[in-house]
Amino acid sequence: MEDFILSDKNFKRSRLHSLYSDFSHLKQTNVEGYTANLTSWKFLLLDIISKHVELLCQDDVISFDSNTLVSSLTVRDTSLTYIPKGLSEVLNSMINEDHTLVPLSVFKSKPVDVNGNGDGVLRSIFRSIMGTSYCNHVTNFDTADPSSDDGGLIPNEKFICLSKLKDIAGQIKLLLTSNNPAKLNHLQKLAENNNVVKTQTDFDCCIQYITRDTMDVGLNGDIAYLLGSDGHFKGENISGLDLATLETVADLNYSIFKLQNHYDTLHNSLNTLDHKIHGLIREKRLKLAKSQLRIKKIVEKQLVENQLKLENLQIVQLKLQEAKTNVSVAETLKSNADLLKKINKEAPDADELDSILQDIGDELDRTTEISSKLGNLTTTETQEEENSIETELSALEKEEEDKNRKSYTKEKSENAEQETSEKLEKDIKPVSMENKCKDHLNKQLSKTSEVAIETGDAQIEALEERFKKLTLPKEGTSRSLKRNDKKHRPDKTHEPLTA
Repeated sequence: MEDFILSDKNFKRSRLHSLYSDFSHLKQTNVEGYTANLTSWKFLLLDIISKHVELLCQDDVISFDSNTLVSSLTVRDTSLTYIPKGLSEVLNSMINEDHTLVPLSVFKSKPVDVNGNGDGVLRSIFRSIMGTSYCNHVTNFDTADPSSDDGGLIPNEKFICLSKLKDIAGQIKLLLTSNNPAKLNHLQKLAENNNVVKTQTDFDCCIQYITRDTMDVGLNGDIAYLLGSDGHFKGENISGLDLATLETVADLNYSIFKLQNHYDTLHNSLNTLDHKIHGLIREKRLKLAKSQLRIKKIVEKQLVENQLKLENLQIVQLKLQEAKTNVSVAETLKSNADLLKKINKEAPDADELDSILQDIGDELDRTTEISSKLGNLTTTETQEEENSIETELSALEKEEEDKNRKSYTKEKSENAEQETSEKLEKDIKPVSMENKCKDHLNKQLSKTSEVAIETGDAQIEALEERFKKLTLPKEGTSRSLKRNDKKHRPDKTHEPLTA
C-alpha cells in the first residue's frame, strides 16, 4: 500500500506533511490548499476501492472498514510515520456532499435513490426535521471518532462505495440469470466460486440493493428470482410459474449444483489417491498401498453413483424446461389461431368476392381503353408550317456543315505549319548570328502560313521544297546573309500564285 500511495503523482513526498495533517482548518484560511488536499484523497480512495481493493487489510470489496482504514493508509517514509489525521474530513465530504459513499448503518435502514429523483418537494422542505428518505442523500453524517485525537474514525462502521455496489450487484444478478430461480445459499456459493464476493456483508448488501432499490430481483423467503417489467416472475425457460412452484425449481437447481461440486470433489480425491498409491508402491510399502487402493475403489463407486444422480436431475431439469416450452408454443399457436378466425370472419363471402373481382376486371379494361385513345392523339399542322420547319432545319444543317469544314481546314493548316517548322529547324543549323537567323525564319514562316491557308495542300508542298533549298552561310555578316537571301528570293516578275 505504501508503494502504491507514493507512486500517486498527487502524493509526492514534499506534500505528505500537508496531506496527512488535519487540514480541516484550511477551509477558512486557505481554500485552494484545502480543496487540493481533499481532491487528492478522494481520487486515491476511489481508485483503491475500484481497482486495488486487495491492498486494504480487509475482505470486503464494496466498502471501507473504519477499523482498518487508518492503519492501511499510514505511510512510513524513512524515519517519519504519516498518519492520515484528516481522513474523517475526506469521508465526510464524500458522504455528505459527493454522495459517493454511504454508511452501512444508514444503508440498512434507507434505500438508495437509484433514479436521482430526490426526496420530493414536501420532504425537501422538512428535511431538517424529518431527515432524508434515501441513504445517499444524507448531509450531516460525521465519521470522526470524538474520543480520538489523531484522526481516528468511528469504530465498527463501513462506508459503501455506491459505484462498486452497483457493479458487484450486477454480477450477482447475472449469475441469477443462468440459475433462475435460486436459493440464497446457492447464489452466494456461486458468487464466492466466481470470486465476486468474499464476505456475508457484501452479499447481503448486494441482495438488498437489487431487491429493495432497483427491484430487478424478487425475494420469497430464501428464494431469489428475476422480475420482469410487470413485477412478475421472469424466466427464459420456465416463465409463468407461480411463487409456490419456484421453491421446487430452486431446490432442483441447488441439488444439481451440490452434486456437481461433490462430483468435482470426488474426482480430485481420486486423482490424489492414485498419485499416493503409486508413491507407496515405489517405496515398497505394499500394505499401506493396498489400504489406499480399497479406499480408491470406494471413491470410484461413489463417483459413478454421483454421476448417475446428477444425470437424472439434469434430465428432469431439461424435461421441465421442454414442457414449459411446449406449453408456451401451444399457447402462442392457440392465440394466433383465434386471431386468424377473427380476421377471416371480416372477409367477404365467395359470391361477394367474385363480384368484387369482376368489377375490378371491368375497370382495368376500361382504363386500358382510355389510355389507348389518349395515346393516339396527334397535333395537326398546315403544309406551310411543315415547309417552313423543313427549310429552317436544312439551313441549320448547312450552317453546321460549314462550321465543321472550316474547322477541319484550319486544323489541317495548323498541322502543316507545325510540320514545316519542325523540318526547317532540323535542316537549318546556324553557327553564328543565331538570333537574326531565327527572326528571318519566323518571317518566312508567317508568310508561309498565310499562303498555306489560301492555297491548300498543293501550295504547301511547293513552299516546303523551296525552304529546303534555303541555306545559311557557315560564317558571315549580315550583308552576306542578305545576299544569300536575294539569291533564293523569287523574282518579282514571276507569275503570282493564285488561290
